[in-house]
Amino acid sequence: VAIMFVQNVDEVVFDACCSSDIKDKVAATKYKVGEWDGRVKDKIGTVQHVYGMFIHLPLITAIVSSLVYGIRYSPPFQCPGESSSE
Repeated sequence: VAIMFVQNVDEVVFDACCSSDIKDKVAATKYKVGEWDGRVKDKIGTVQHVYGMFIHLPLITAIVSSLVYGIRYSPPFQCPGESSSE
């Protein structure tokens, strides 16, 4: 629903703000869309796939989670020589 809303707003802004020359150029643009060749199916079960899915991805997730947790719940840092009493 949110993507459709953004797309509708984008189309309304495009129709309202762009000149007919720009609209014609956009309409004449041809986009190249590549074909999916199924390479993902061939890689499932390989060492690279297993390493990526079961070692690298969990390791990166654990590192990032521990950094966020550590920064979020650690006490605030103080400069040397500063006292916390005011």
